[in-house]
Amino acid sequence: DMSKIGFINDIVRGIKKVVRADAPKKAEPKTPVTPPTAATTVNVAPLLERAFIFLEDGDWESADEYCEKVLDQEPKNAEAYLGKLMVELHVKKEEDLKDCKQPFDNSNNYQKALRFATDERKATLIGYVEHINTRNENARSEKLYTQAQNVRATAKTEEAYKSAASLFASISSYKDSAALEKECLEDAEAARKNSILWQANNKMGANRTPMYKEAVLLLASIRGWRDADELVLACEQKIAELEAKAEAERLEKQRKAELARIEAEKRKKRNKMIAVIAASVLCAIIAFVIL
Repeated sequence: DMSKIGFINDIVRGIKKVVRADAPKKAEPKTPVTPPTAATTVNVAPLLERAFIFLEDGDWESADEYCEKVLDQEPKNAEAYLGKLMVELHVKKEEDLKDCKQPFDNSNNYQKALRFATDERKATLIGYVEHINTRNENARSEKLYTQAQNVRATAKTEEAYKSAASLFASISSYKDSAALEKECLEDAEAARKNSILWQANNKMGANRTPMYKEAVLLLASIRGWRDADELVLACEQKIAELEAKAEAERLEKQRKAELARIEAEKRKKRNKMIAVIAASVLCAIIAFVIL
C-alpha cells in the first residue's frame, strides 16, 4: 500500500525476508534434547480428585495443599479455586455451598473461580449465592411477617395498628403483606375515631356546659362514625337545657337579691322610724321629769 507512510521500509523488509529464505542455511550445532520434567507432565485431574476427597473427609489443610499444587500447574484452574473456597467455608460437598448461612460472593476464591470458570460453571456458582440470598430474605421476611401479625393481634390503639402496618409495609411483596398493611391502616383509623368517641363520652359524663361544648367539637371531627351524629344532637340539646337552667337560676338569684335589697331598705326605714319615735318619747319623759 504505497499510500501508507513508510511503505518503502515495508518493501525493503519484505525483500530481505525473501533473500534470507533463499540463502543457504548454516548448520547449527545439535543440542541434546532433555526429557520433559515431571512438572510439565503432571496431570492436574488426579490432584483435583485428591483435593475433593480430602474435602469430603474434612481434611481442610490437605485439600488446600492439593488445590495449590493444581494452581502451580494451572494458575487459571477454576475448580482449584472452587476447592479453596470450600476449604475457606469448611464445606465438604459442592452442593452444600447453597446451605451456607451467609453469601460468600465477596470471597477472593469465589471471585477467581467465577473469573476462570466456563459460562455453565459461572451460572452454577452464582446460583448458590442467589439461593442463599433468597433463602435469607425469605427468612427475614417471614420473621417480620410473624412479628407484624403478633403486633396486630394485640393492638388496641392507633399507634399499635400503625406499627403493625409499618412492619407489613417493609415486606410488601411477601405473601399478603400489602393487603394486611391496608387493613392495619383501616384498623388504626377506626381506633383513632373510637378514642375520640370515648373522650367525648367521658366529657359528656361531667354534665357541665363547657364539657358538653368540648364533646361537640370532638364529635364533629368524626361525623358519620358510629353514633357520633346522634351524640352531637344530644350534646346540643343538653347545652340548651343547661344554659336555660343557668339563666333561670341567674334570674332567680337576681330576683332574690332584689327582694333582699328591698327588705333591707324597709328594715332601715322601720328602724329609723322607731329611732325617731323612741327619741321623741325619751325627750317627753325627760321634759316631764324636769317639769
